Amino acid sequence: MLRFILLVVMVMATLTQTSLAQTLGTAQKAEIEALIRSYILDNPEIIPEAMEILREKQTQQAIVAAGPALYSEIGAVLVGPKDASVTIVEFYDYQCGFCRKGLNDIERLLRNDKDVNVLFRQWPIRDNGTATHSADSAIAALAAGRQDGNFLKFHRALYESPTRLTKDRILQIAQSTGYDVRQLQRDMDDEDITQSIKQNFALARRLGLNGTPGYIIGDTLIPGAVGYSALKQAVVAARDARDKG
Repeated sequence: MLRFILLVVMVMATLTQTSLAQTLGTAQKAEIEALIRSYILDNPEIIPEAMEILREKQTQQAIVAAGPALYSEIGAVLVGPKDASVTIVEFYDYQCGFCRKGLNDIERLLRNDKDVNVLFRQWPIRDNGTATHSADSAIAALAAGRQDGNFLKFHRALYESPTRLTKDRILQIAQSTGYDVRQLQRDMDDEDITQSIKQNFALARRLGLNGTPGYIIGDTLIPGAVGYSALKQAVVAARDARDKG
């Protein structure tokens, strides 16, 4: 019923912009508007649901519009088969405890589903004052992505560091996980990486993200560490939609 009412509202909104408006008299339009208003007043609980439907539609439109940038490897590190049928885009910060918790779910998905990949998109939003731990670790992650190392091992080690992610600590972790530290340092100084992270901030704003982690799976935005089952369900839905499309 709600979707019918919303459809009627949208039709009424377009009537004033089309020749169809001429087929209804002023009295008829007023009667329809009065019926809609009466229904909404009698059923105010539909308003939050209507707003949620609107937000979902706007999010889906934003995801489609952001497609090329969202699924580009610029500003992100790809893990998993390049030709996977479903890509999970994760916006994250290494100082985010919920992101750290969600890594277990992501790794489990990668182990159990060989037709999914993950674009780890750095979004360092948790630095305060002069601290740059989030930014430095994000830059290091992108630099590591340029090497043929075990990114997931490095990724997890950054999350699990018992001390702050200073530049020295990051380089220690890189060395212990098998990366060429000198090359990593050179890449961390590359302005292209810094610019790509700025682009991630702009992309997150376009998508309406409010915090980390944020997952994009198909045309769905999933905020927060929602657990393995919810992520898996979204992957299955995205794959079904792709197969039907």
